[in-house]
Amino acid sequence: MATFTLTVAATKITVTAGTGVLDDLYTDANALSAGSMTNPSSDNYTSQSREIELRSGVELTVEANQTLKFESFANYRYAFDVQSGSRLNVEEGATIQCNSDAGTTSSYLYFGGEVNFNGVSGNNITFSRFRACYVEQGYDDSDCTTMDYVTFSDPVSTATRFIILEAGFAKPQHSFTNITISGGTSGTCIYNNGLNASACVFDNFTITCRYGVQVYGGTLKISNSSFNGTYYGHEVYSTGNSFKPAYKNFSSAGQYSQLDFQQARLVFDTCIFDECYPSSEYGCRFVGGEGCITVKNCTINGSVSDEWSYGYVGASGQRIFEYGTTTFNYVRSTALYVNWGYSAFYRTREVDISIVDQDGNAVENAIVNIHQSENKEYYSFISDSNGDVLDCFGDNPLVCHRELTNYAGTAYDNWSDDRSSGVYHYIMAYKPGYSTFYSEFEADSGDISITITLSNKFGPRNISLPSAQI
Repeated sequence: MATFTLTVAATKITVTAGTGVLDDLYTDANALSAGSMTNPSSDNYTSQSREIELRSGVELTVEANQTLKFESFANYRYAFDVQSGSRLNVEEGATIQCNSDAGTTSSYLYFGGEVNFNGVSGNNITFSRFRACYVEQGYDDSDCTTMDYVTFSDPVSTATRFIILEAGFAKPQHSFTNITISGGTSGTCIYNNGLNASACVFDNFTITCRYGVQVYGGTLKISNSSFNGTYYGHEVYSTGNSFKPAYKNFSSAGQYSQLDFQQARLVFDTCIFDECYPSSEYGCRFVGGEGCITVKNCTINGSVSDEWSYGYVGASGQRIFEYGTTTFNYVRSTALYVNWGYSAFYRTREVDISIVDQDGNAVENAIVNIHQSENKEYYSFISDSNGDVLDCFGDNPLVCHRELTNYAGTAYDNWSDDRSSGVYHYIMAYKPGYSTFYSEFEADSGDISITITLSNKFGPRNISLPSAQI
């Protein structure tokens, strides 16, 4: 009796029911159409010119150390199509290889169902020779992709996109950990096409490829990762509403820009940028159109052979927000923050906020607004069930305390250092049934920590914050 219910056509194996392993699929497909899949050696399987499509309710497992190849594919064809409601499991040491025959075709992987790639340290799962890997959450909340100890390698084109995040029907919880992307001088490591990926995990990537992280109208945070040779840089572009803090161009007097909300965001937390563009002698290039890039405690390595390298380079209107300490190696001190084309660099402070009522209980769904006194920035938050005020990534909010005005980072405009001169931040918190909280603070002296008490009594409540604590 067949394990899977399926049909075999000239270009597709469509699996509509069943749970089994790759050998079961091979057996059932060949029972309907001899030669549709081959098994040239133990644990090696090949789909001959046919996409494998998994429909809702199907579960397929590629077992440890097996290889599945897709041969003789036409350009721009799916190889794997994991649809919403289906499940694909790939175990340690397995290999998925597209277009292994000629090397000139361009096939795709599409993961719209539940996908689990469970490699282990020292025995990664490998994906190679494909044009793009699409990751999209379908209609089901379980339609998420989990990858651990996975290697992407051997791209077929300079246009290869190793991981494409597509906007779906919910805020997914994809998880990518311990990922190696070996693209050489080809490919884009992560391309976010409008997805709110703030609930996703991207941690411990080792990346060598042509393009870095690209975010178009979405959000993404990547941590504890290293980038080498991504000489076309990292890009963030807003679509619709855009992020426009006030800024001053380094080479002109400049003027302040209006404020918009729901901006595209990209965060690098504890990452290393290593000789990302040695031919042009700079460590890390950020490109975009009114997006927001935050760098937290990162390291920039210029060329070891040339200590005239640049550090961060912002181009095409990008806004770069620095938090914590950036370590610069082999970078000239007069070119740490290089502005090419109406970009800007800001230094920030963290604001740790908790909301409680007069009895000390957490207040959920309080509206919290943080303003810069000259309207240079404005943020709005809602407190969570613990009364905490966090950004979309679950981190404490950051506010700008100065804007850098030279490449060395030694000249700047203070945004929050003197209440008597009208240069400060203020915070307002309110919720129906409670009084409104208002207070002013200076962010220049260090990170801020505050517990806001909302009284049940109506009317304004003016309180001065304690001195900032680093």
